[in-house]
Amino acid sequence: MIQKLVHYLPTILMIIPMIVTYIFYKITYILSKNKWRAIHISVQFTAIFYVVAVTIMMSNIFDFNVFSYILIFHIALLAIFLIIQWKTRIEVILRDGLKLLLRLSFLIFLILYVCLALYILFDIIYQNYIG
Repeated sequence: MIQKLVHYLPTILMIIPMIVTYIFYKITYILSKNKWRAIHISVQFTAIFYVVAVTIMMSNIFDFNVFSYILIFHIALLAIFLIIQWKTRIEVILRDGLKLLLRLSFLIFLILYVCLALYILFDIIYQNYIG
């Protein structure tokens, strides 16, 4: 049983982001009764699922580990946000920088997630029915 779970774990991690985002949004909306607050909170807390899913998808499709590049990208982006905050405000607030990083990360990795999922879908269709 555990071996099957470990074998299918990458597939589960690739499928789970959309489901978790929807569930988290619904729960947050029920608790807060505010649509935009629910969207912002669900985006911030589920961004990591998209990052993990895109990392696994890229690893499966291109046989190339991109985790270190994604980590460097996030650190550089956070540094840019904090420098901008330092130049425009009196004090730097790490929490605001992290919120912005998570929201932007969600947008970038959601787009990558959808593109890679479509690529995988078209590849499966091509391999099984056309090629």
